Amino acid sequence: MMDEMVVHMGASHIRAAHEGMLDQELVHGTVTFGFRGVAVSGQKTKKNNARRRFEIDPVLAEWVRKIFAWCVDVPVRVLM
Repeated sequence: MMDEMVVHMGASHIRAAHEGMLDQELVHGTVTFGFRGVAVSGQKTKKNNARRRFEIDPVLAEWVRKIFAWCVDVPVRVLM
């Protein structure tokens, strides 16, 4: 019972930290396909790595547009 409570408290703090980093457009985990992390000068992580912010990757952006078009524009039949 006590362990479960501690886990839930920790999860809330981690979730709040991630939301704060998202508001600042900072990377907080794995970078999503189509984006890249660009170093922010003067800011470091707890592991002393450069803090990074999200930026659209121009090369992968083309692929994201194609994938989106395939999902939206190409009719797909579902066989049952």
